[in-house]
Amino acid sequence: GEAIQQTARVRYDGERVDDIASNELKVRAVPVFANAIPGLPFGLDGMLGPAFGAGQRALTEERVLQLPPATPVGDGAEHSHPARAYAALSDGSTAAAAGIVDAALIGDGAGTALAFSAERLTRTLRFLDEARFDGLVTQLFALRAFLPDAFGDTHAGALAILRDGLRDELDRLFIKLRVPNYAIAARDVETPSLRATIERVIHDAAAARGVPSEPPTAAVVLRGTFDPRELAVLAERLHDADLATATPWATLARLLPDATAQFAHYRTLLVAALDDLADADAGEFLDALARRRDGVLDAALDVVRTALHVHAGP
Repeated sequence: GEAIQQTARVRYDGERVDDIASNELKVRAVPVFANAIPGLPFGLDGMLGPAFGAGQRALTEERVLQLPPATPVGDGAEHSHPARAYAALSDGSTAAAAGIVDAALIGDGAGTALAFSAERLTRTLRFLDEARFDGLVTQLFALRAFLPDAFGDTHAGALAILRDGLRDELDRLFIKLRVPNYAIAARDVETPSLRATIERVIHDAAAARGVPSEPPTAAVVLRGTFDPRELAVLAERLHDADLATATPWATLARLLPDATAQFAHYRTLLVAALDDLADADAGEFLDALARRRDGVLDAALDVVRTALHVHAGP
């Protein structure tokens, strides 16, 4: 038979090149349908219909397929919409039930905020609906989507850099996971530069106090709280952790929203699942990303997504 092996080469800025290969496929060595397209071990007439007349079927023009424009799923220019309380995740009508955090109630803690315009929320939910894979890797995409825009009452410049870095890293992984049987590699999950940015963010979070100001043009604002003292302890552990292990993700998970019952439940489960892998080496963590299923955690994420769809509309 004839062997077919699909390969792809993806080039990025900074001269990085990734080669992606699928498993080898054995097919018939002779055409099944009559066609005159050289190089193909099988015919296309079965799908396109027979080539009538004496002429031969052949490709015309250049053998180039133009794909439709890509739809960005990361942050982009946002439209302004009137702000509204994020109360759909709760039946209560109090400020706490609506996800609004009063700085006076935090004490020694700090608050987070993640603001969505209607357009950004729609893009995020579409991305989460598509980024559903076997294993815990699905939760990394959710963590990227719900990482806050701000924490504390001061500007944290490293947080924006981290959001961009996670978007680039996980967008590449999202593409690779579309290849059947793709094995997640350590460089798909974390790089030295990404780790350095994570450490900067956690250092800033450990020193944070207060809550971010209310975004003026957000359609939905997700808020949360965290303990800076806990992050200071985790920062020390993160400094000694190997690349592509669970520790940085478990630390970042503590910054996710928790001001509504649904988000608090999801964050608690996510932190527990990642903390459970704290002693795993890189190989064990990558295996869990690819194969470990957590039905309760997946269901909690589904609840959060469903609640957010109420705001996104049809």
